[in-house]
Amino acid sequence: MDTGTAATVKISELREIPPQFLREVIAIPPQAIKCCLADLPPNTGMWTPDAVLWLRDTVTNCPEFSMKVVKQDGSKGITHIYLFAPENFPDTDRSVNRQIKNADLWKHQKDVFLSVTPSGTSSTKVTSDAVSALQLTSGRVEKSLSDSAREPSSAASTVDMPPPLPLSKTGELMDVYVSVACHPGHFIVQPWKELHNLEALMEEMILYYSRAEDKPVNVEKNKLYAAKIENQWYRVIIKGILRNGFLSVYELDYGKHEFVSIEKVRPLMDTFRKLPFQAITAQLADAVHQQWSGETEFQVCRSHFFLTIEAVNESTNSWDRKIVTFLVDTSHPDTDIWIHDFVSQSLVEFSKDD
Repeated sequence: MDTGTAATVKISELREIPPQFLREVIAIPPQAIKCCLADLPPNTGMWTPDAVLWLRDTVTNCPEFSMKVVKQDGSKGITHIYLFAPENFPDTDRSVNRQIKNADLWKHQKDVFLSVTPSGTSSTKVTSDAVSALQLTSGRVEKSLSDSAREPSSAASTVDMPPPLPLSKTGELMDVYVSVACHPGHFIVQPWKELHNLEALMEEMILYYSRAEDKPVNVEKNKLYAAKIENQWYRVIIKGILRNGFLSVYELDYGKHEFVSIEKVRPLMDTFRKLPFQAITAQLADAVHQQWSGETEFQVCRSHFFLTIEAVNESTNSWDRKIVTFLVDTSHPDTDIWIHDFVSQSLVEFSKDD
């Protein structure tokens, strides 16, 4: 309530405020103010990762900001503001709002709409053949995976790059774990059967880098490194170099964007390049023509699912490869929940509320 951050804690870590201090605690208003940037382009849908990273990089580079309140939306508890670096206040044309508006990041909706049709696929619209290939048995998804379906991608690996992550064939099931869920047009999955290998790799990295000599590293954008984030070492790619000694990095196994001090970055040793990168960027099939807003919840993070790939959008960089997929929750004893149906129903409910 005072910093605006969200966290998951154990019940055993909660403490009751002693009655003698409760009056003083209540007297201090919550310090966090929920804000949104005013004057951004209308109907942008969900922000692209490029836009999010641009804003995060800009905010991180500046130790403090000034703001101008435009209006307050009492019904939603949101304050509409202009945000300024101190030297730019109160010139609206130099506000963060106008800078991001002029950065032309809204036309790149790759994570909401996969406009590139993979070769051999005439459309990303789901076909009846793809659905029938799911091997439905009495209304339940057949929970069987063929190892032979995990053929390596045709993308060639280089000397300093891990091998490409094998994907299942179109229409066949793949057992996955959802590690990041931003919205139906952008979420991250990891192969379930490889999780133990990834955990072993993480343990090996902790042991190695805890003993390795701390030497400064000359970092370059789009190069691979090891980075220490909250006492854990990760395989990362450098996405941006900030002026304050921090780096914008992308975790290649968990699919998260993070900021890390350059002092916590080390060369990635060859032995840690043998396991393919585990993070796979995905979007729901049958949802490519939808616009998604922040109110459309996608609460599937940290969950076990089965998916079937409808299309693959290849890229020069293996970590930029994206898939269009059906996602199926098979944890319920009597029925399978197809996530694209669930999200579509949620969108209809939100529309009714509006």
